[in-house]
Amino acid sequence: MSSELFVKAMPLEVQELMMRLKEGHTAMPSGVSTISPYVHHEKGFLYLKSIFEMQQELKNLAPIIEPPFTVDINSSLLEEQKAAIFFALRSSLTLLTGGPGTGKSFTIAELVRSYFNYFGMSKLVALAAPTGKASQQLQPLVKDLPVKLATLQRLLFIYEQPFIGSEEIVPLPFDLIIVDEASMIDLPLMVRLFQRMKRGSKLVLVGDKDQLPPVGLGEPFVDLMKIYSAHVMRLTQCMRSNCSDILELASALRKNSLPQTLNISWPPSLKAFDYGSSPEESLMRQKEYRILSPLVEGPHGSRQISEKLFGLSKGHFYAPIIITENDFKQSLYNGLLGSLEVLDGQFIKAYFLTELGIESFSPQDLPAFELAYAITVHKSQGSEFDTVHFVIPPGSERFGKELLYTGVTRTKKKLILSAPEGQIELCLEASQSRCTGVVSL
Repeated sequence: MSSELFVKAMPLEVQELMMRLKEGHTAMPSGVSTISPYVHHEKGFLYLKSIFEMQQELKNLAPIIEPPFTVDINSSLLEEQKAAIFFALRSSLTLLTGGPGTGKSFTIAELVRSYFNYFGMSKLVALAAPTGKASQQLQPLVKDLPVKLATLQRLLFIYEQPFIGSEEIVPLPFDLIIVDEASMIDLPLMVRLFQRMKRGSKLVLVGDKDQLPPVGLGEPFVDLMKIYSAHVMRLTQCMRSNCSDILELASALRKNSLPQTLNISWPPSLKAFDYGSSPEESLMRQKEYRILSPLVEGPHGSRQISEKLFGLSKGHFYAPIIITENDFKQSLYNGLLGSLEVLDGQFIKAYFLTELGIESFSPQDLPAFELAYAITVHKSQGSEFDTVHFVIPPGSERFGKELLYTGVTRTKKKLILSAPEGQIELCLEASQSRCTGVVSL
């Protein structure tokens, strides 16, 4: 029996649940206790049994908080940053959240230093993120410390054993694991992380709960904040004084509103950005400018924009590219931005900043990649750019207000907005929030 016929043979309510799973939900409100070997019904929600079991893993952590003790923490930190670090040193689980500019990355680095100062340099610490580019951004902050820095997938050996339940669960050796950009982690990956934590270790999950939910199932970071509210530490004070307009806009989007004065143009005026004349310069300038679009296809989708701008460049130049699948052997990960050297239309070399520094690769040896003059908002998560040109064409509304917030908060200094009249308001009316069966206490 084909998978389509198999689904059609299920009760209608189960068919609806299966459709919602494709949208990332892990549960569906239901007042009827459907009798089926595939589903579980509890407290007004219907779950697929296998997903319900994963969802339960979130509720079975039993985190502990140790009694207070004295520890030296960087005196220059804000009081809320000190409180977050002190809590993380005492707790087996810390959920650190905050909006743009609140110093999450800096707090992570100071937490690692304080941890080594108190517990000793013999402790094993890992710092991870769901994407290669996100983990790379943390490297300068801890480069002087003996920290294991990796993508979360590599840390959990998913490149060797890709399926949960397919391997013997061996605890990771680390005493402290910090995971940045935790809002990007889907339910199966979060469960894998919990299963690999050794007894007595500490876990710190860091993220912005208002960003887009994961590409995969659920939104476990948000769920964990509901389940373990006593373990949530919030950073609220903005440390950026040079981008008040952007932060005001981000704050307004969280409240489903817009500032009264907002400069928006349509159609977008797009020009090819000059990424420099050397591998080093082209990689350095990756952080300076990026076009973002919610869409891949269409005249204002990331693919068409990138192809158009690529066609405007002639002779010898460097084009931005993005890796779209993991190649763990070469340390090239999905979402990693790099530069492609082009001479008279021929691909010469590709350059990336990897764990070993700047490395060159033959284009033929690369995993799948795309031009990246423009990238989708989803692929931009974990990255920041000095200037972002955010293109919001018709059709973007299906991604909801979380997409607006995520796109806006990718910029550090300057934001250019392009959208038809009323388009941003349409996006604000929708939401990507997911039904998971977890409610706030």
